Amino acid sequence: MMTKKNRKAYLLCNKNDIDYSFHEKVNVTDEYVLYYDAQSLDIADKTCGDKRIIVLGIFVDCRDSNLTNNDIANGLLSAFCESKQALIKEGQYIAGHYVIIAVSNGEIVMLPDACSTYAINYAVYKKSTVVCSNAKLLADILGYTEDPEAIKIKKNTNIGEALPNDRTMYKEIKSVLPNHILNLSDVKSERFFPNDSYKKGNLEEVCAVTAEYLRNILKGLLKRGEWSLPLTGGIDSRTILAAIGKENASKIKYYTYRHKHFTHNTSDIVIPKKIADDYNLDYMQIPDLTATDELIEYYANEIENDPETFTPSLCYTYSQSELNGRYFLSGGIAPVGKSVYGNLLPEFFCTSSYLLVKAHNSSREAYCELKKWLKEIKPYCKKSGISAFDMFYWEYRCGRWDQRTHLLIDAVIDMVSPYNCGEILSLWVTVDRKHRQQKKIHKRIIEICWKELAEYPTNPDSGLTSAIKKHRYLYWICSYVFWIKETILRKIRR
Repeated sequence: MMTKKNRKAYLLCNKNDIDYSFHEKVNVTDEYVLYYDAQSLDIADKTCGDKRIIVLGIFVDCRDSNLTNNDIANGLLSAFCESKQALIKEGQYIAGHYVIIAVSNGEIVMLPDACSTYAINYAVYKKSTVVCSNAKLLADILGYTEDPEAIKIKKNTNIGEALPNDRTMYKEIKSVLPNHILNLSDVKSERFFPNDSYKKGNLEEVCAVTAEYLRNILKGLLKRGEWSLPLTGGIDSRTILAAIGKENASKIKYYTYRHKHFTHNTSDIVIPKKIADDYNLDYMQIPDLTATDELIEYYANEIENDPETFTPSLCYTYSQSELNGRYFLSGGIAPVGKSVYGNLLPEFFCTSSYLLVKAHNSSREAYCELKKWLKEIKPYCKKSGISAFDMFYWEYRCGRWDQRTHLLIDAVIDMVSPYNCGEILSLWVTVDRKHRQQKKIHKRIIEICWKELAEYPTNPDSGLTSAIKKHRYLYWICSYVFWIKETILRKIRR
């Protein structure tokens, strides 16, 4: 298959310090220049006086599906002319896979999308800050080598897991977490959410508002290209289908990866096919293919040393199907609305060791990073009433794990999660965890948008897991037991 060097990558650097370039070039300030892949990325660039906004990626406004990229950039610019805080607030309504670059009097700040899926990796080089979407590319440019501590963290986790907190594989390079904004002048990543006390979200009101937001996001995305949606027996993809609505369902192609262990009775095969048949959806099942040696070598050279093969194989499978060239809508990020990590455990159960378990890691170095993250977030959670369990899922599972998945996928094909919107996620985490653990947000959104879809079962094959989750303290114990088993198996394999 054909692969492209630095696909979907961007590099923001001081042109006097770094002699490297690729793809398109935009002069951001007198000193800073932005390189980006114009064939794979949209850009909107607006200026007013000494203020400037650049939005890079794919992005829509959750309030109005008719807004163009330039409309969105103008809205962000208008907010930025008020203040940085106004820019952050306006940015919460932007959904997609993008990064915002804001310039004022020659100073630059950068704002990630809700879950930092389009990474902001940064380092200081020759007294100026350099930023790149790909940590390995940045390290290769600056001549950095992998950090022994990071290698140790990676060796003590499952294949495909992300590094904790803001760590990358390089000591000199950090990654901006969700809910943070980066100031390039003082190289400071500053938290902006949660930053206040929030009243408990009313389930019905939150569902009504976020259902409308999802509808707008999907309508906006459909105007920006051709799309596909992977359907499973789960509720995350079902909620997306519901928000697409009957009126737009025919505009999308639908598919299910037919994994080798699936049978004709597997719910991830039976349920999507039933829905597709009932509503005459353009649906197919795609048998797994294995990534070629050439593709794995490409990942090793471009993305990360010693890459895992699962995600590359999914990308290869998709690229070899008739879906190639279409963005696909991911159900990732949706579990923020289900409070899956806490499972109704009391907040004092959110300890560094429990987070280590949820990160599937057993290294001392990872434990220290998670302890540092937890110490930083706890006062914000106490003040705001937002659960630290939920913030960890948002900032680690989405902010680091999903970010890494996006990096792997962006190298070959295209993916966006319609759930990746700060306004939606910040509303969801205010809803009582008991409601979310019972998937009431997703169920209600389905009922609002396409009520017939609520009649189909969800994940009927997950009996044991569901049974354990019904008993929160048993779930807590089993999490540790499973972690011990994982740790032992990793040591045996090594």
